[in-house]
Amino acid sequence: MPEQISLAIGKKGQNIRLASRLTHWEIDVVSSEEWMAKEKETEKPQAVPSDESPHPPFAKGG
Repeated sequence: MPEQISLAIGKKGQNIRLASRLTHWEIDVVSSEEWMAKEKETEKPQAVPSDESPHPPFAKGG
């Protein structure tokens, strides 16, 4: 896996910089462990809609 990351980044970050320029996006390369840790830090419980919600997430079948 590390060799794939190295190829994706490119020599001195050349591939990442090019992708960033072409997409106009800021691209941060992180390991899956770093990503999962960051996700856990920012994870917030989501509200569960009640039956009285004016905009239910799914249509009820009958």
